[in-house]
Amino acid sequence: MIDIVVFDKNSGLIKRLVSCREEAVDIQIQDGEDYINGTVEDDGLKCINTITKEVEDKIEVPYQINKTEIISDGVDEVQITDIPSNSYLRFHGIRKALYEINDGSFEFTIDEVGEYKIIITNDLYLDTIITITTTEV
Repeated sequence: MIDIVVFDKNSGLIKRLVSCREEAVDIQIQDGEDYINGTVEDDGLKCINTITKEVEDKIEVPYQINKTEIISDGVDEVQITDIPSNSYLRFHGIRKALYEINDGSFEFTIDEVGEYKIIITNDLYLDTIITITTTEV
């Protein structure tokens, strides 16, 4: 028996762990997939570098932000940019909506004082939490 880690050729996202006979490896791999020999703890914190074919730790979702403190006047806004495609953004504890980010940016303004946690998720990265603080006018 041989252990293999099957991953997406383009992204490095680990799809599954397989134990099979060596002659059966080829039938385990679908279009758009590749594999490496061995095993890895499938805890969602690892990915495969598609160039070196080595196991790597995922990093937090990359982004740029103009500021993390705004005035709660409904006009002052936070601008989060350079978010990777296929990311999702949600607010922890408020607003049940899940925002799909495909254009790389998200703007946020509010007229209530408080602390707001924005969570960005993407299968290729670790979840990222951004804390925004709003102050009185």
